Amino acid sequence: MEHEDFHKTVKISKTIRDSILSRARNNSLPRSLSRFFSMLDKKEIRHLLVGGMALLQYVKARSTGDIDLIISEYSLEKLSEVEIIERKDDLVFGRYCEFEVNFFLTRNPFFDKILEQCAADQRFAEKVISCATVKGLLLLKLYALPSCYRESSFIRAGIYENDIAMLIYYYKPQISALFEELSPYMEEADVAGLREIVADIEKRIERFRICFQPAQK
Repeated sequence: MEHEDFHKTVKISKTIRDSILSRARNNSLPRSLSRFFSMLDKKEIRHLLVGGMALLQYVKARSTGDIDLIISEYSLEKLSEVEIIERKDDLVFGRYCEFEVNFFLTRNPFFDKILEQCAADQRFAEKVISCATVKGLLLLKLYALPSCYRESSFIRAGIYENDIAMLIYYYKPQISALFEELSPYMEEADVAGLREIVADIEKRIERFRICFQPAQK
């Protein structure tokens, strides 16, 4: 299977609407979503799309019901239209109209690094949006994974590991280079644990490639 099949124009509003259809049964979401990104542009707020919506640009991933953005704390203060639900360290959870939006603040040096070094313009159906690269998404998923384990969030850890597995399978990144970039921002024990997880993922990928393949004629 070739990963080029996944390079299609993703319609953000449809993806989110399909995901939260049971919670929002009206036609206002596409319009409000368009207003949200137009608002970011109008206020000249630098932002980077990450998370599940960004992942859809690279693989046929799970649907998502929210928007994840990396922005500065100063920029967040300019978004009075967003209702802030919760603040947790360098993460801020909010709501704009019918959808949830999660902010990763650049006061965290790691998030700032992703914004500065792992951004690429991607065309969605609505517009062109600055989106995390494959490397950026992998770094973010790996960075977040230890907290999933510490919080005993088995489902979230499984989702993140599957996202990591898909990106590794289709894009074959240099794993050693990823860990070199992660190491300055993480505890040594966490990096060691991540190496074990990624090694297991690579074994699964290799097993998938060699087992149960059609017999050669």
